[in-house]
Amino acid sequence: DILFQLIDQQVTNEVINVGSGVLLSVNKILEMIKQHYPSFEWHYQTANANDVKRVELDITKLKKRCVISQNNIDNFCKYVLK
Repeated sequence: DILFQLIDQQVTNEVINVGSGVLLSVNKILEMIKQHYPSFEWHYQTANANDVKRVELDITKLKKRCVISQNNIDNFCKYVLK
């Protein structure tokens, strides 16, 4: 939905972070993938001292251009994971 909104606005040559406005953990994303692919598996490894613990994108530009909802996240996951 969000990508289509940006396409409809003919956004070109501009960097816009795409996100939901909700911080999701890697575990949550893996669980979402697992819902669509039940046989999907992952294995944990010990973190390195220099690993980034948290990443949050600034979606200010996106909010100015698009309507963001939970449906956007769900629809995007369904589209990408099909």
